[in-house]
Amino acid sequence: MGSWRVRPSGLLVPDGPGRNLKDGPGVGWGIPAPPGHRTFVGPGKAPNPDTRGWNQPELHEHVRGRAEATAAVLIGVALLKKLNLVSSFQTVDYTGAVWQDWVGNEENNRAHRFPCNPTIGRHNIPDIPKPPRLKEALIKPLAKTDFLDVVVNHVDSRFEALGGKESAIAAVRFVVKEQGEGKPVNRDVIHYAAVNIAKAGYVRACAAVQAEVRTRINREGLVGMMKRNEKFKNKPLAPTGNLEAVGDVIYDYAGYTALCEPILLRAGLLAEEAKRLESFAKQE
Repeated sequence: MGSWRVRPSGLLVPDGPGRNLKDGPGVGWGIPAPPGHRTFVGPGKAPNPDTRGWNQPELHEHVRGRAEATAAVLIGVALLKKLNLVSSFQTVDYTGAVWQDWVGNEENNRAHRFPCNPTIGRHNIPDIPKPPRLKEALIKPLAKTDFLDVVVNHVDSRFEALGGKESAIAAVRFVVKEQGEGKPVNRDVIHYAAVNIAKAGYVRACAAVQAEVRTRINREGLVGMMKRNEKFKNKPLAPTGNLEAVGDVIYDYAGYTALCEPILLRAGLLAEEAKRLESFAKQE
């Protein structure tokens, strides 16, 4: 297990040598952020305190937002490769979330759209370039969260644990390898990574959550269900107290995940986003 230090800006980073691509391949952090640590860069969309129970529009907004965040992260990674700020030999890894746009609480859960915090070599992606506007732009898709009901947030957490994180990182790894150094941002590379790697993996992760829920329900039987209902009847914030609701959520969650393809992948929009990010790279 590694250690951490706080930069003068307040950012928490691994306590190790500074970035120098000439030193050799990165090894990835391989250590999680300390529990509860976030750098809040919001605000995001405020939670609705009157909302109780899961609703389909919020679920769909989150799933659709994850697709767009995935595309945005991959475009940013491709630009860094174009600018020779990352190299194909560096290890791509991930940590827990580092940035967040709004503080959540027990009733108003905040779920990150992108499943994890990618690292290239030893560094968070936004820490790699020096220009502050580019750094801020790269942070944005990693910090974006949505308010989710506790049951939906539980499904989202299981999705991440059962393949969502690995799928996102596999897509980042592909872009780091296939985007040409000093070459224009390659739409085909980004499209393949977003759809054939990330989205395909997200669909498989959803199927894994569905299988997990079905197994739990089938295993407990009628008597087990009655005992569970009695145990959790006074605990409305215990998501697994209502496995039937979890099953309903993951059914919808999985179906919408299979439908979502990022609008940002459209040729004109992708080129505009890459150009926008590159303009920030030229500003000190």
